[in-house]
Amino acid sequence: MTPESAQSVSWWMAPRINEIVWLDHYLLSAEEAWREPLVAAMHRAQPFGSVCEVGCHCGPNLKRFRQAYGAFPYTGLDVNGRALAYGRRMALRDGYGDEARWFLGSVLDPVAMSWPDREFETVVSSSMLSLLSPEDVGLALIAMARIANTRVMIQEPTDASHDGYFHQWVHDYPAMLAQVVPAFTVAEMAAGVLVAERHS
Repeated sequence: MTPESAQSVSWWMAPRINEIVWLDHYLLSAEEAWREPLVAAMHRAQPFGSVCEVGCHCGPNLKRFRQAYGAFPYTGLDVNGRALAYGRRMALRDGYGDEARWFLGSVLDPVAMSWPDREFETVVSSSMLSLLSPEDVGLALIAMARIANTRVMIQEPTDASHDGYFHQWVHDYPAMLAQVVPAFTVAEMAAGVLVAERHS
């Protein structure tokens, strides 16, 4: 991981002064409109099978997917252990914790990403790859594609005005995918969500 990525990721790992308020607010973002294009992409991908979300934080996407589609096998990976613990508690409280698995680690860590090849039908990233520098994001895409049997879904900032804002980079994901994971082709790109599917 480059120093630039490490600085960005460390910001997200750092404790907050009012951490429980921050976590509550983050989980409530499950209802925000900007998540709906990803929910719609999941709908078009049904049956989307087992899902691994890389950079899941406390699970707002899991909460929203569960509301929309009912039970499904879900695995979340994040660098923030406190967010994972909170997400696990809230999922159990709300009745869907038994179908979710939570893992601590980074998409760039081979140990954390040591699942077998093609372990999950769908691998998702939402507002995580934008935290990685251009030197690291290609490695993250390779890691995600390796564990995806059918598709990779990416919801990340694409407007150049976000570049350098709030510890973020804007990347050309179609070009990067074509370069580093040629086994996948872009099947859909709409409303800030890219869906790439495996063809070999």
